[in-house]
Formats: sequence, structure tokens, C-alpha cells
Amino acid sequence: KKVSFTQNSVGKYIRALKVMLNEATKEGVNTYTDYNDFHVFAEEVDNIYLDENELLKINEVDLAGSPSLDKVRDWFLLLAWTGCRFSDLEKISKTDIKDGFITFRQQKTNTKVTIPLHPVVKEILEKYEYNMPEPISNQKFNDYVKEVGKQAKIDDSETITKTIGGVLTTNQMPKYELISSHTGRRSFCTNMYKRGLPTLMIMSISGHKTEKSFLKYINTISWMMFYLKKTN
Repeated sequence: KKVSFTQNSVGKYIRALKVMLNEATKEGVNTYTDYNDFHVFAEEVDNIYLDENELLKINEVDLAGSPSLDKVRDWFLLLAWTGCRFSDLEKISKTDIKDGFITFRQQKTNTKVTIPLHPVVKEILEKYEYNMPEPISNQKFNDYVKEVGKQAKIDDSETITKTIGGVLTTNQMPKYELISSHTGRRSFCTNMYKRGLPTLMIMSISGHKTEKSFLKYINTISWMMFYLKKTN
């Protein structure tokens, strides 16, 4: 069976191979270095985000009959209203919350961050008595959160263009099929940018080191429209 990879997947494997070859070169096992001139493939991805109205629909959909989907929905909303990583959300306790803010040190960077406590976040944390359930695997999470989006009727048509097997393809699909764990943090960054929060403040929460990388991460069309609106 023929397997076709996206251009970015091919690039990811090439980067991993180059890392291995570089290590082999350092150890004296490899002496062939022409691979360093090989170009790593990459293309801009059509990423989505959920606006605040769509997050409200996610919050309000009735998932009482499916505890697994209910937990994934709660995890996703925490990501979307805090911009945190899973590893940080697991550690948040009641003592980290004071005067309407969550303050903690990020596990990845050891950076201290302070985040406004959104009512949805407070509601979810209280629901679990500040002891969130163990997160499931990323693959299962992504499968379940798509189903959550489907039940919440996040079904606007989205056009996605990417290179698969060397061929540029364009497909239309309902938006819920594109929701993943990354959509949560991306939604937070994009929505906060649209609200007019300072870029550096959002970056301090998301962990982006440069404004260039931050603007690539958020929904491109949204921030361009927001910028044009501010300058007109």
C-alpha cells in the first residue's frame, strides 16, 4: 500500500535524520557530510483556532452521557482559556489562585507567569476540586476533541491546502475535524491578541521567544484583520 506524507512530515523526518548523522559525525562513525546541504522541506500550515463564541458552544454542549468526552472538553477549555501546556495545568492548585489570577512557574522554562482567572477556568477547577484527571494520550485526545467539536456543531466549512506526496492538494472539511490539542493554546493566543492584550504579555504565557514566532503561531488571517482594523 502506497503511503503519502505531507511536505512537513517529510521535513520532520529529514531533520531527525540529519540530527542522527551529525551525532554520528561527532563520534567519528560518519565521514560523509554532503547531507548538510540538503534542504529541509517545510510549508506554512492552514491552522485553525476557535473564537470565543465557538468556545462558548464547546462549554455549553451536553456531554453528560459521555464522561470521557466531558473530561476532554474540560481539558481543552482550560488550554483555550489559559494558554498553558498540559504539564503546567496538572500542577495548578487552589493555592496558586489569588485575587482573580493564577500564578505558577512553567515546567518547561521555569518562568513565573500570572494569568487572569477566566470564569470557565474557575468553574472547571472547582468541578474537579482542583485535582484534574490524568490527561490521556495525545492521539486519543485529538480523536475525542474532534467528537466534542462535532457535537457542539463547530461545523463551518474550512479550506485546507497542503502538499501530500509531492502534490499540492486542497480539501474542504468541517471545522471540528481540524480541532486538536494545539487548537486550545492557539485559540487562547489568537483571542487574546484580538482583545488587544499586549503581544509580550501573551508571549510570556505561551512561551514564545520572539514576536515573529508568535505571529506565525496565531491564526494569521485574524491578526492581520485585527491590525488593519486598528490602523484604519
